[in-house]
Amino acid sequence: MKEHRSRRLRFTVIGLALVLLVVALCFAIWRPSGNEPIYQGRTLNEWLDDASYADAESMSRGNARQAIQQIGTNALPHLLQRLETPYTDTDRSLMQWMKNQAWLSELNRDRLGDQSLRRWKHAAEGFSALGTNAAPATQRLIYLAGVHGGGLGTVPVSALETIGPDAVDPLIQSLTSPDRTMRLGALYGLRTLRIERSVPTLLKCLDDPDARIREEAVNVLALIKPPQDVVIERLIRTLRDPEVAVSRTAARALGGFGAAATNAVPVMLKLQQENPSRSELREALATITNSVIAP
Repeated sequence: MKEHRSRRLRFTVIGLALVLLVVALCFAIWRPSGNEPIYQGRTLNEWLDDASYADAESMSRGNARQAIQQIGTNALPHLLQRLETPYTDTDRSLMQWMKNQAWLSELNRDRLGDQSLRRWKHAAEGFSALGTNAAPATQRLIYLAGVHGGGLGTVPVSALETIGPDAVDPLIQSLTSPDRTMRLGALYGLRTLRIERSVPTLLKCLDDPDARIREEAVNVLALIKPPQDVVIERLIRTLRDPEVAVSRTAARALGGFGAAATNAVPVMLKLQQENPSRSELREALATITNSVIAP
């Protein structure tokens, strides 16, 4: 009897501890920063919640976007902070557990379970609402695109796209930054914006000492597909890049140029003889050849 009572007490204590943990975590999640801008008596955090979770066509979402626009550039440090805040696997696991608890309300379960991306939703909605007014954040967004890569990095890249023409020059200039992360972020941005006047600087990136930079530069050139012989010739040279990933990407890029890349055929044939297992060369050769003989 005493053992049963002791076990029951132990379970009660553990249960209370879990409840307190949930309450503390909820407080930490939803507590607005004391320095956050306030508009019409509500914090930026609250407006961002409405913009992120309200129905797309609802009045509350529209009001939230208008409020963020009124807050203006004062919102930028807080939006950037949301992109810079690291989120650990432990945090994500705990949020997933909370999402699965039936005793939490439906809305709270949705928000808690999505907390690993909640900050990013806030940032995405905030930058979308600000549009071109977010231009002062351009340099930091380029850096964050380089930090986060092609996954969550789509949020800063989308923000750069929303900023529009004001982001173009900083993106091109960042291609020659001594900071590798800035160069990589600029390449991710240009993959989306596809600015043709970035081509001369992109060609210089093909000589970058970092193989990842060279590979991404080839990817961007393949997407822009500028009708310039100098680009084709430079990509042909890149077929002999010492890094296989870069050479492979160059072959695929040349295949995308079709008949315009016929000068690449002799080099590709030679490389394929040297290494018959390179399927990307066979595919590129087939694409170029079919483009040439097509009526």
